[in-house]
Amino acid sequence: FILSISTNKYAILFMINILILILGMFVDGLPIMIIVVPLLMPLVKELDVNLIHLGAIIVVNVGLGVVTPPYAISIFVGSRLGNVPYEELVPPMMVYLLLVGLPVLFLTTYIPWLACWLPTVVMGAKIVGPW
Repeated sequence: FILSISTNKYAILFMINILILILGMFVDGLPIMIIVVPLLMPLVKELDVNLIHLGAIIVVNVGLGVVTPPYAISIFVGSRLGNVPYEELVPPMMVYLLLVGLPVLFLTTYIPWLACWLPTVVMGAKIVGPW
């Protein structure tokens, strides 16, 4: 279905980012990974996306999703642990999200060798594969 919308690899990766970010706003990270990854596998294999690259994209998306309101599970936990009101933590977290989180997400998504560099160094290029 998604390939009927676009066959551009980067456009589909952008759609995957949006999907996982929206899911991350409402659902915890582990259920997202358990449900979404098997659904995305045929699509990313068709697009020839490296699976380690996909894993990095999903982990960054889930990490950003849990600090994004309206639910922002991690902000609730942080406010409770630090005895700081939730409303006081949201503005600095939004600055973090815009200035750090989203650029890291785009670097991870659109520069695959950057996301796969450490696994390539540790495991070797033959195991990690091309990106």
